[in-house]
Amino acid sequence: MSFDLAKQRTLGLLDSEFNHSNKMFQKVAMEAALDNNAIAHEQYSRPSRTCIDHAVNRRLTIDHHQSKRICLALAMSDLKGCYDRIIHNAAALALLRIGVSKAKIHSMFDTIQWMVHTDSGFGDAKETYGGDDIMDWEFTPQGVLQGNASGPTIWSVLSSIIFEILHDKGFGVEFCSTLSKQLFLLVGF
Repeated sequence: MSFDLAKQRTLGLLDSEFNHSNKMFQKVAMEAALDNNAIAHEQYSRPSRTCIDHAVNRRLTIDHHQSKRICLALAMSDLKGCYDRIIHNAAALALLRIGVSKAKIHSMFDTIQWMVHTDSGFGDAKETYGGDDIMDWEFTPQGVLQGNASGPTIWSVLSSIIFEILHDKGFGVEFCSTLSKQLFLLVGF
C-alpha cells in the first residue's frame, strides 16, 4: 500500500500506432538476433519455445542432478520489473550488435524518454516525470515499459549477452546428450 513514486511501476498505455511500430521493431530485432545466433540457448522467449519446454527442462535438470548426487542450487526470479529497468544505452548497444538500425532504436527510445509519465494511484495524478522537464540525460525515464510489444525481444537480446558472460566465467551446468553424445552448457539467472 505504498504510494511512493520511486516504488511504483509504470504501465504504458501506449498509442496503438506506436505499439504497432514496436511490434514491427520486435519482428525485425528477433529475426536479426536469430540470424546472428545472438539468442542464448537457454532463452525461451523465442519462436518455437514454450513455457512448458522451460518447465520440463528445469525439472529434468533437477532430476539429473539428483540422480548423479550433484549439488544444485535453483532459484526462481520474478522478473516482473525487468522491462522497467532496462537501461536504454545497454539495450541500444545490444540491438546495434545484432544489426538493428540506429534510426529504429532511436525512434523507440526517444519516444519513451519524452513521454510524460504519470503516477495516478486512484486517477488523481499529481506527480509526473519525463516530457519537457528532462534537463539531463541521466534522469530520462528508462525501461521499455510494461505493455510494449518489443519488450520481450529487447530483454532476450540483452539477457543473452549476460548468459554469454556467465558461460565465459564458467557458471552453468554441463550436459551430454545420450543420443548424439554432444556436450552443451546451460546457464540461467
